[in-house]
Amino acid sequence: MVHNWKRLGLGVLLAFGYAIATATKCAAQSITLDGTLGPARTLSGPNYTIRQADGLPVGNNLFQSFGRFNLNANESANFQSTANIRNILSRVTGGSTSFIDGRIFTQSRNVNLFFINPNGIIFGPNASLNVGSATRGSFIATTANALFWANGSQFSATNPGNATSLLTIVGDPSGFLSTLTPPPINVSGSTLANRSSFFSNPYNGQSLLLVGGDVKVDNATLQAPGGRIELGGLAEPGTIGLTTNGNILSLNFPENLARASVSLTNGSNVSVASGGGGSIAVNASDIDILGGSNLRAGIRPLAGTDNAQAGDVNLNATGTLRIENSSVYNVAFGRGNGGNLRVDTGKLIITDGVLTTATLSQGRAGDVIVNASDSMELTNSLTSNDRVPIVIPVELFDSSSAFTINVPIGLFSASIDARNLPNLSAFLPIAGGDAGNLTINTGRLIVSNGAVVSAGTTTAGRAGNLSVNAKDFIELSGTSANDAPSGFEFLSEADIVTSGLRNGTSGSGSGGNLTIETGRLIVRDGAVVGTSTSGRSSAGILTVNAKESVELSGTSANGFPSLLASATRGAGNANSLTINTKRLRVSDGAIISAAAATGSGQGGELTINATEFVELIGTSTKRLSASVFQRVLGVPAAVVFGEDLLPSGVIAGTLSEGDARNLTINTGRLLIKDGAQASVSTVGSGNAGSLNVRADSVELTGTSQQSPNPNDIVGRSLLTTAVGEDSTGSGGNITVQTGLLTISDGAALTASTSGQGNAGSIKVPQANLVSVSDNGLISTAVNAQAQGQGGSIDINTNTLSVNQGGQITASTLGNGNAGTVKINARDASLDGVGTNGFSSGVFTSTGSQANGSGGAIAFQTNSFTLSNGAVVNAQTSNSQKGGNVTIEANTVDIKNGGQVITTTRSSGNAGDINLKVADGITISGSDRTFAERIAQFGDDIVTNQGADSGLFANTSRNSIAQGGNLIINTPSLQVKDGGIISVSSPQGQAGNLDITANTIRLNQGSLTAETAITGTTEGANIRLQDVDLLLMQNNSRISAQANGTARGGNITINAQKGFVIAPFGEDSDIIASASRGRGGNITINTQELFGFFEGRAIRGNGTNDIDASSEFNNPGTVDINTLDIDPRRGLLELPASVVEVSRLVASNCGAIAGKNGSSFTYTGRGGLPDSPDDPLTSDVVWSDTRLTNIRSLENISTSTSKPHKQTASGIAIVPATGWVFNNLGEVTLIASQSETANRIDTPTTCQSETEH
Repeated sequence: MVHNWKRLGLGVLLAFGYAIATATKCAAQSITLDGTLGPARTLSGPNYTIRQADGLPVGNNLFQSFGRFNLNANESANFQSTANIRNILSRVTGGSTSFIDGRIFTQSRNVNLFFINPNGIIFGPNASLNVGSATRGSFIATTANALFWANGSQFSATNPGNATSLLTIVGDPSGFLSTLTPPPINVSGSTLANRSSFFSNPYNGQSLLLVGGDVKVDNATLQAPGGRIELGGLAEPGTIGLTTNGNILSLNFPENLARASVSLTNGSNVSVASGGGGSIAVNASDIDILGGSNLRAGIRPLAGTDNAQAGDVNLNATGTLRIENSSVYNVAFGRGNGGNLRVDTGKLIITDGVLTTATLSQGRAGDVIVNASDSMELTNSLTSNDRVPIVIPVELFDSSSAFTINVPIGLFSASIDARNLPNLSAFLPIAGGDAGNLTINTGRLIVSNGAVVSAGTTTAGRAGNLSVNAKDFIELSGTSANDAPSGFEFLSEADIVTSGLRNGTSGSGSGGNLTIETGRLIVRDGAVVGTSTSGRSSAGILTVNAKESVELSGTSANGFPSLLASATRGAGNANSLTINTKRLRVSDGAIISAAAATGSGQGGELTINATEFVELIGTSTKRLSASVFQRVLGVPAAVVFGEDLLPSGVIAGTLSEGDARNLTINTGRLLIKDGAQASVSTVGSGNAGSLNVRADSVELTGTSQQSPNPNDIVGRSLLTTAVGEDSTGSGGNITVQTGLLTISDGAALTASTSGQGNAGSIKVPQANLVSVSDNGLISTAVNAQAQGQGGSIDINTNTLSVNQGGQITASTLGNGNAGTVKINARDASLDGVGTNGFSSGVFTSTGSQANGSGGAIAFQTNSFTLSNGAVVNAQTSNSQKGGNVTIEANTVDIKNGGQVITTTRSSGNAGDINLKVADGITISGSDRTFAERIAQFGDDIVTNQGADSGLFANTSRNSIAQGGNLIINTPSLQVKDGGIISVSSPQGQAGNLDITANTIRLNQGSLTAETAITGTTEGANIRLQDVDLLLMQNNSRISAQANGTARGGNITINAQKGFVIAPFGEDSDIIASASRGRGGNITINTQELFGFFEGRAIRGNGTNDIDASSEFNNPGTVDINTLDIDPRRGLLELPASVVEVSRLVASNCGAIAGKNGSSFTYTGRGGLPDSPDDPLTSDVVWSDTRLTNIRSLENISTSTSKPHKQTASGIAIVPATGWVFNNLGEVTLIASQSETANRIDTPTTCQSETEH
């Protein structure tokens, strides 16, 4: 293939060289008349006069026919005609190419000159035109065979015919006929300026048409100010239509014929700019605009009127349109409206080039419309060493008075403030016009290395709308050598060379909308898609509809993020940003943002609708300065990212007086991973918006590799709202509507304030599972130096699982109250500790320098499990009260070091604990990792109250504050294996412990109260209410202890219908003791009390003691109220020998006859106390119903008779000799088993008696 192209290129060069050689050879006979319309002759030069008499005038047409037509340098050809002639139609029939290196002009006004040579036309470097005698005529050069008219008449160069065939021709020609493939037209180094004046007002333009074959313009200039320039041709036989509209002629190309190519190279210029009008059309298979060439239309400086209208530029290439280091533009520098720019092609490639419309005046810029059915590629290949700006030349009077303005590489429409152009500002009107709209329709769009697609305004005019429809995909990548990003932008400042960093409207005009329709949108390596305002008006709406996916990734070499954004830096508002797609992925430092950076404008609403998933992954591998981050995105990096840390993410924020708007994510699955973020924040006086997530599942996991501190929020994967330092606005609320929420591996869901505003709240309204694990975090916080209130956390879920160091926290370190935590779950499980030493759990806290109260914690659940060092902790470390903890559940299981805590480390009182449990509470075991954790991390990290499981409403050892109350209401309470329920304040006054339970079982379990102060309100009291059974086993304790001079707490046990029991020898005690104060009172109201002695409780003495002593003061009282038992009477002594039961039960016949039989008499408890395991009943009458089967003994004789053997006919009766308990606890009488146990014989002695 390479060799074929080389051969083709060589053939083109040889053919071009042959044409030049032939033309040069023919120059000796430069112009000849062929004799078809008059006598054949050779005209004399060098200044040739072509008289009307040399041709054939027919009506307003003058026909001329040449054998050869060539002009050397410094030669001229003057076509003469009378005033009535409208068209001079000339042909070359001799079969040779015309080489024109001189001047062609007409003498008459308003005359059009047609030049036909089917063998080719070459315009040399000295060629020039002046058609219409410096007025308004048009020049048409063509390599077609003939012109044709509507009536079928032809003026042919290949079949001249005779003159009489032309006599029927009337009016203007209708088109061009090619019976063979037309040869090329070459314009090399020429200046074909078909013009009257650059500044004609009103404009009266002319046309310059080159109709091939191929049309090649090399280092040449084509000018028709206010007129029309049209280039094109056919690559096969066919016709091209011609339309005449006044002085303007235009071509009509058929759709079904192959077209030839058109090229502009080596600094060529095609210009129609004037005081108005002026249009350019190019129709070809391929169009190449290369090497610094320009197509220029519009209104020149110092020209135009308020109503002036520039013409359009239309480029139609069935194959490829290529623009390299060149420009196509339609700009209104003067007064009036700019024209449109339209491209229709299969493939558009812009490399280091520009395609633009703009206005620098009060008029409106034209629209840009690009239809590239296959693909569109825009790229910047210039490096920092060889960078040459793309410039738009601006001619004030002529080419000697030209200025230039720099423009970005790419495609745009703009309204530019000329006051920022020092070389031009004196010559341009005050700007204020609207930018034009820009529309792109293509299959694939590729924009790279700093190229730009843009519409915008820097004036009072409105920015245009930008619409891009790319069926397959849009790919934007990279930045230029000066780090200006590729992408879609709305220009914001006059220095538009670096416009990739600025977008939108910087004047008072409103921003334009940006709409993208595509299959896939790819933005990478620092490219930008965005709308913005730095003026007084709002930015435009940004909408992305990507059928398959939106993918943003990476940063530029200098750390600038790939960006999809709507922003404001002025008084105007940012506008909404909406993404509709199946899949959205943002990674490696890329950002989606709707922000208010500076000024008083509001941020934009950011909405993401992704039916399958949204994935936010990772951070950038490069660092970006915080100042650049703030300027570009509107959020200081330090707010949620840490200095110079750039995460991937979705951001809605404000640094200004204006409010940030909401961030809404609707998707099937949301994944935030490895330090990425979705955030809403305020750093100014404006309020942050809300963050709303609706997804089937939400997963937050991991931290960035650059995370500086695993215990800090910086570097975590985040779903967050924040109020920054020095901010006075309020933080936004977070609502996560999902079935599955998982937060793991250091990730966090947070709402915080570091300024003067309140933090937002977090709500999970209806989930199946909420899982927080492996140092994951759900948190609301008032940070240090902040003045606002903390936000609440409200979670509703079927299952809550917090494990491996996962935490749910609400804290304050500043001058505001901490938020509350409310959890409603069918099943709640908190388990284990993290690798950083933190317990899994739910926490509210106040810092030591804070001036706010702690928040409450509330659980409503069916099953509540707290295990393996996990904690529910409401703590205060300042002078304010700590929060309360409330748990409402059916079952509560606290084991292996799980703890519920309210505590204070300072002068603030601890909060209360309240448990309402419908079925039962079990507290058991201890945390085996506690000692190791406390040694490694210290008590600032490890806040557990020792290793044992329990409920603790207490204060720290050094706090003089009051401990909280602990209230329990449940049918069943078990505290075992080291479990503890405690209220304490070792240096202050403890709260009270109140338990209402039917059954309380302590098995190596403790209920304790400890206090150092007896205040006006009693503390450290233990009250057990409505008890049916209190069972204390294995060194269990109920203890109310007073330190110092405090009075011992009181213990009250109300079990009027139940029992208080302690098995002997297990060292379980009930203690209300004091040190130097009076001992507490112990009151026990019960039906029966078993196993206790009143006396000093000494650990390890093996007795169950009731102790109300004081070490150095008076003891308290012990008051035991039972129905008929006084444990102070002691126990009855039992005989040492055991009664033989068989001696108590008669087994002879007399027992049956009622003589000397056994009997049972109930006399009370006797000396043998009931076992706690025995059934307890009221009075029972026992009868042996088997006796009802024996006949009456009333008339039995007592006389003796000889015994004889007789077989019994009734039911055998065996007297009871003992009893047993069955598995139901029931008593059954039995007969002792013996060798005669199965006999049914009646003793003979009994028989003799019965016979009588």
